[in-house]
Amino acid sequence: VILIASGSASPKLSDAGDYIFRTKVSATVESKTVAEFFTEKLKINKIAFLYQNSDYGKGVFGAMKSDLQSNNIKILAEENFEISTTDFRTQLIKLKNSNAHYIIVAGYPKEVGIILKQARELNLPQKFFAHSGSIGPDIVTIADQAADGLLYLSEIGLDVTKSGTKNFIERYRFKYHEEPELFSSLAYDTLLLLKTKIQECSLNTECVKSSLYNMKGFVGVTGPIAFDKDGDILRDKFTLMTIEDKHFIVSE
Repeated sequence: VILIASGSASPKLSDAGDYIFRTKVSATVESKTVAEFFTEKLKINKIAFLYQNSDYGKGVFGAMKSDLQSNNIKILAEENFEISTTDFRTQLIKLKNSNAHYIIVAGYPKEVGIILKQARELNLPQKFFAHSGSIGPDIVTIADQAADGLLYLSEIGLDVTKSGTKNFIERYRFKYHEEPELFSSLAYDTLLLLKTKIQECSLNTECVKSSLYNMKGFVGVTGPIAFDKDGDILRDKFTLMTIEDKHFIVSE
């Protein structure tokens, strides 16, 4: 049975089997760019972590920790939280006293929104950087202005000059009255990709699997899609983004 995950960043998925693919960039790929960003652009060497106690959160932490330390960036503190946590004050107070310059967060957008709101209430001096899988509209809905200044990397670029992408964005806005975010776009491309392969192979699983591994030239609304030998998407170009006045924009 073929499984295509459109929302998993956990490094564990890479070894899950020959029939497992993903259209979301693995945390191990993104972490290298994050380390370069902190070293070359921000030029800081002291960070802290606040991550969800799940395969996702621990996977992000493990990947980033290794690459950050390889770039001589010190991890001064690390805290985790359970899924659906609503009070992060204990963890935030500990991180406040860590002397870190930035706090890297990995969790669901709702959790990140609460974290930013409570961090503002506690007057944390640190700035925040979020894993790409932690970004979504819930952040600004919950945190409001406290979300301003959050940095993150985007793994996709919705090119509105392309008719297919423009049509997708317009239809999404019409139906949901908001802009499509990362997982909406990845899910759309995943379904479009699977539809295309079933049209090529009917329900021949081996044919679909082989076609996915050897695929070239498939372009979705999020950009070109191809897979490596582990079924992970081959995509390593990221754009630095931030939140300003409750809008997700490209950082200067």
